[in-house]
Amino acid sequence: MHEAKTGYRRHERAQEVDSAVRLARASIATRSSVAVDGTVLAGNLEPRALQFVREWAGLHRQEILANWDRARKSEPLLDIPPLP
Repeated sequence: MHEAKTGYRRHERAQEVDSAVRLARASIATRSSVAVDGTVLAGNLEPRALQFVREWAGLHRQEILANWDRARKSEPLLDIPPLP
């Protein structure tokens, strides 16, 4: 029975570590900055995530630039839809 508990604890710990790694990756992704042209300015995104950001920015370039102007004037930002 001791082995079963130990095995369960190892499995539970592995899940905790896996969750922590996922959280760390998400944290890194949310701290990244990407220019409208797709250049990574700060942080680090995995290639697949960067591809999505670049696709989204290409579809919504004018809205992004309009929001930038609004932000500089301390006006509320408009919602920009996600990728379809």
